[in-house]
Amino acid sequence: MAVLTAAQLQQCRQGAQNGSVPWTKPQANAAFQAIEDTMRGATVQTAMSQAIDAAVSPLSLTVGQKRRLFREWARVTFEVGG
Repeated sequence: MAVLTAAQLQQCRQGAQNGSVPWTKPQANAAFQAIEDTMRGATVQTAMSQAIDAAVSPLSLTVGQKRRLFREWARVTFEVGG
């Protein structure tokens, strides 16, 4: 299980509470930890890596390049209007 630091959890809670989410601190922590565990889990990581490999074949990207690619996709996708 991946572990978010207390500061990361606080940042996540503050960012998500802009919509007045009616949750307790432990509920919020558990929800963010579930997202962290899922996104960093081997199944998701492998699936994303294989999907990127298939899309750019025969080019080969490093893990760091794939992470930057995903980070930019997530930034554009989730920060639109936010």
